[in-house]
Amino acid sequence: MSRPGPKVVGLAGGVASGKSTVAAMFARLGATVIDADVIAREMLTRPEVVRRVREAWGEAVLDAQGLPDRRKLAEVVFKDAAELKRLTSWTHPLTIAEMRARLDRAAADPTTPLIVIDAPLLLEGPSHAWCDAIIFVEAGAGLRRTRAQKARGWAEGELDRREALQAPLDEKRRRADAVVRNDGAEEKTLEQVKRLFGLWTRKDRI
Repeated sequence: MSRPGPKVVGLAGGVASGKSTVAAMFARLGATVIDADVIAREMLTRPEVVRRVREAWGEAVLDAQGLPDRRKLAEVVFKDAAELKRLTSWTHPLTIAEMRARLDRAAADPTTPLIVIDAPLLLEGPSHAWCDAIIFVEAGAGLRRTRAQKARGWAEGELDRREALQAPLDEKRRRADAVVRNDGAEEKTLEQVKRLFGLWTRKDRI
């Protein structure tokens, strides 16, 4: 935590806990956010990835532009661990490399006050080693299921299936340096984010 440059903070938590909401709050305060999901979507459109997806699962998982349709693709890969591993073997190395490149650029910018990494598999991949601190974004299972069904259109059981592919929630919480509760009013969540932003952007931080 004594290295020069802005502090790097990673977000962990359950599926649909609101990590992206917390990341957006940090961004509003001036932090640079590195969103693994956004980058992964970009990598999915790389010609070499598109070719492999087409060869593996055919035109049925492509959209009208001939690019992978994330919803159709998810219906295939999240039902079969081997297929998911196959897809991620193509996309994850590209995603991690791009995340690291963006982190290095942000860290080299003297105007960057804080860097936040929003990655679904933060603790399962290499990016947690880049972080000075981890935040666990907490929300109850019932609320998270409701959010997933309403906001993402997920069927019953989809959240549990995807969460089973990640590290257990109690392990994520145990490894965190701070907890942000995101199960109440937005103002309450923002208060917690503002406190942590202030703590981690102090000039005299350790």
